Amino acid sequence: MLPLQVWSLGLTAKQEEAAKAIRQFGPNILPYLVGALTNTDSPRKLKLVRLLHRKAPFKFSIPLATDRKRQAVLALGILGAVAEPAIPQLVKALHDPDVCYEATTALVAIGPEGWAAIHKTIAETNRPASSFPFLSWENYDTAESKSMESL
Repeated sequence: MLPLQVWSLGLTAKQEEAAKAIRQFGPNILPYLVGALTNTDSPRKLKLVRLLHRKAPFKFSIPLATDRKRQAVLALGILGAVAEPAIPQLVKALHDPDVCYEATTALVAIGPEGWAAIHKTIAETNRPASSFPFLSWENYDTAESKSMESL
């Protein structure tokens, strides 16, 4: 199975509609997705959100960077090979411990070019990136994609 097919399985009608919209943006949306994937919340914001959740008399939702990262990874997976121009920025993100898991997952979702970038990064360094590919690949049919062979 190719990544684009994997990310398209089991989507609800609403999710498929969102995926279609993402595909229509094409490579134009890559700068936003990479930004969403690499940004983190400040400790001050996180502390404020925790305080508000404890003290507020009503329920509310404040979008956090973790939510945006997850959404960006899903969108990059939907784009598949169309997202290949983002690979250099995602490779840089592999060296940031705060976002290396998401960057690795996004590279896996992009497809063979992303896998090659992970392999090259692992071969060149022992940074945190080397521990995440196996976790990211667990949702893919590795026998067909031969992705594990690249490691």
